[in-house]
Amino acid sequence: MLPRSDPLLHFNRGLCFQRLERWDSSVADFGRVIALNPSFDHKAYTLRAKALMHLQRWEECAADCEAALRIAPADLQARGFLDFAQQHMRAE
Repeated sequence: MLPRSDPLLHFNRGLCFQRLERWDSSVADFGRVIALNPSFDHKAYTLRAKALMHLQRWEECAADCEAALRIAPADLQARGFLDFAQQHMRAE
């Protein structure tokens, strides 16, 4: 069994929550990944941004995309989510 402080545990569970469309739970798990190890993987930011996008939390989504892009500037998924979030922020 993995310890609760293992970011990989929370990363994998966050993915499972996304498949179940449990967006709040996914945000929480990816947040735990980032809290435990901010440099774990840019994907933690990108996947949390995806969940935030589904929750229409545009500013938080954009912030996570920007964090992902600072780590991995070529992340096309984060770039696409950022563009989408920014469009919605401008429309509000």
